[in-house]
Order: sequence, then structure tokens, then C-alpha cells
Amino acid sequence: MLSDEHQLYAFRFSSDRQSPSLYHSIALDHDGFAFASEPLDACRGNWKSIPENSFAVINGSGVRLTELNQYGKSIATRSV
Repeated sequence: MLSDEHQLYAFRFSSDRQSPSLYHSIALDHDGFAFASEPLDACRGNWKSIPENSFAVINGSGVRLTELNQYGKSIATRSV
């Protein structure tokens, strides 16, 4: 994960398609967002799994996911 003070960036990518889990938050206190390897609270509905081979960005507008091919190149982007 990386941050530039305005956005938070994370990758879930591996050449063998078996990368560790990565989640993004839906609703946290004070309208915050977060990335985590596993849901951080008992309400699993607050967390969504980031798909394998994806690049994710969290900013004030929400979460944007970019699907990556096996070479790490962007093939599709969507807001969630």
C-alpha cells in the first residue's frame, strides 16, 4: 500500500493467481475507508474482497478497482 495524502493505493497481484487476501471497507466511523488483509470488525458487511490481480484506489469519492492482466497491464476499471 502507498499513499500521497489524498489517495490510498493497494495492489493484489501475483503471477500464480494465488496472492494473499485484500479487502476494502464500505462503511467505517467518520466516513473513513481502509484496506486490510482481513475484515477488521465483526460486521463482515462493512468489507468487500478485492479481486485477484487488481489495483485499488481509495479517495474522497470512494473506491476504484482496476483489473490487471497476467502482465500487470490495466484491462478494465470500475468504481465500487
